[in-house]
Amino acid sequence: MKPNPDEDALRPTYRMVGLVGVLLSACAWIWGNAALGFSAAVGAGLATANLWVLARTVRNLLIGSSPSWGGVAALKFLALLGITYLALNNQHIDALGFALGIFALPLGIVIAGLLFPPNDKHHHTVKSSSAKTDNA
Repeated sequence: MKPNPDEDALRPTYRMVGLVGVLLSACAWIWGNAALGFSAAVGAGLATANLWVLARTVRNLLIGSSPSWGGVAALKFLALLGITYLALNNQHIDALGFALGIFALPLGIVIAGLLFPPNDKHHHTVKSSSAKTDNA
């Protein structure tokens, strides 16, 4: 299996979202209770899995590898709605903790973007050379 530069570029983001999820879950457990911490962990796990599937889906749609990735995107969205519905209707999942765990996604992406800025190897800036004019 050959290395994929797009996957390598996103790896720090996946890790940061997961790490932020663990930290938010631990904080919810410590300052809240076990149910809040568990709920945050479930939300963070869902957020991290969502990012991973979304990234793979978008990459494959953009390169045109197969039209079936459009179906994967639709199924992912329906699965996300269904899992969220089931989680919020479960007596063991606290809605506030679940939302806190989901918040790991945007927070982790922002932190990863600040700490690990992407290397823009494909974008080339064109230097404009100013023409000198002599007005004599």
